[in-house]
Amino acid sequence: MPTTNGTTALKAMTLDHPMNRPTTVEMVDVTPALAQEWLGHNLDNRNLRPVIIAAYARDMTAGAWVATGDSLKFDWNGRLIDGQHRLSAVISANRTIRFAVARNVIPTAQKVLDVNARRSSADALRFDGVRSNATVIAGAANIARQRERGFIKSAAVNPSGPSMTNSEVVAWVQENPSIVNAAAFAGRIYRKLGATPAVLTYCVWVLEEIDPFAAMEFFNSIAEQRTAGLGDPRLALAQAFTKLRDDRTRMGAGIQIFYVFRAWNAWRNNETLSRYISRKPDGRGGYKAALIPEPVVNE
Repeated sequence: MPTTNGTTALKAMTLDHPMNRPTTVEMVDVTPALAQEWLGHNLDNRNLRPVIIAAYARDMTAGAWVATGDSLKFDWNGRLIDGQHRLSAVISANRTIRFAVARNVIPTAQKVLDVNARRSSADALRFDGVRSNATVIAGAANIARQRERGFIKSAAVNPSGPSMTNSEVVAWVQENPSIVNAAAFAGRIYRKLGATPAVLTYCVWVLEEIDPFAAMEFFNSIAEQRTAGLGDPRLALAQAFTKLRDDRTRMGAGIQIFYVFRAWNAWRNNETLSRYISRKPDGRGGYKAALIPEPVVNE
């Protein structure tokens, strides 16, 4: 009977294996102390990314954290395999946050967790009712926030500050709904100007807030090549973008905003502008990028 006993023992061992235990899911209010304890079960996981932790913490602090149903996950050995950034954000924000917590998950699930695509800011805008140009609008919102916080000051600077979270983008667009029409308008003319859609959307939005009729005339006249010729700031702007494109120069947000606002100011002040000077001496024998001017309000 050894075969029977061996088979019985094998079955008993197999049935007792963790893989035969069901995965359970429950809702748990995770305090900073509990988050710290659970992070102690985080082994061999991916490196922490401070930018993501900071973004999550901002949403938690602002009360904008959305429970999506995506669970914190522990494998059948009790090891945390998904959730280290969220738990770290709970500690950083010093908030108690409710999460779904899944236990007894197969350990190999960790291999595919990072493959699943995260929702983008554009996805969040679409869910909030923005039907067109969601990606461009999300980009323009980020540029606006970077400008507000002083991360894009000169003609040489690209956005360098922390990106907005999905909740922050949605809230910003809700507070600035005119960005939707600015994106629709920019979408019709950006190829004719040679600007990138998100940057042009930001510029259109800013100038429309100053004077919507003048802004439309400014951009439409450039797109339709209705300028007064040499010395007209609008022609200088068109030529500057053409040169960037022909030279295959990487068009960062800073240089594009500088070009648009510089041309706008000259046009509104009835000044001539034939070429741009985007760098100036730094006093040490070198050059530094020119600061982006604030667009003038007066005509």
